[in-house]
Amino acid sequence: YVRKTLAEQRQDEIAAEKQSATIAVAVDNAEVLKYPEGVVEDYMAQQIDYVRYYATTYGMSYEDFVSAALGMDTAAYEAEVRKSAEQSVKEELVIWAIAEAENFTISEERRAEELKSLLAYYDYEDLASMCEAYGFSEDYMNRTMTYSIYYVDVMDMLVENATFKGAK
Repeated sequence: YVRKTLAEQRQDEIAAEKQSATIAVAVDNAEVLKYPEGVVEDYMAQQIDYVRYYATTYGMSYEDFVSAALGMDTAAYEAEVRKSAEQSVKEELVIWAIAEAENFTISEERRAEELKSLLAYYDYEDLASMCEAYGFSEDYMNRTMTYSIYYVDVMDMLVENATFKGAK
């Protein structure tokens, strides 16, 4: 049982490593001519708000928390957050571009299955009530779900068509 479990875990790790390596190559070889307006800033705001939340949890100011927990001043931290946000947005743009270039489509059956899984996971009966509870628009959730499906399909295609050297 232990040998089987460890072997399955290692296979999952290998699959994740392959995905990480292939998307890294795709992103590294892509050039973003212009980031969509406000998207990088939205990513940054989410991360900074998360840190602000933790700061208040510990009864600290944002500045003091960043200094104590991360060992840098807020300017340096926010510069790091910007780089991370740009990388995340770039990856998302690459996924969308590959899906478009490869003419990926999503059947209504698959979309319905994904929606059913999403609603079951968050324990909601319908998309409207889930969106209302979380403060998201249905358009946003549909776009997010579409991206998630494309992400899986693009990653499968990239891994399937990649050559891994030195892999064990």
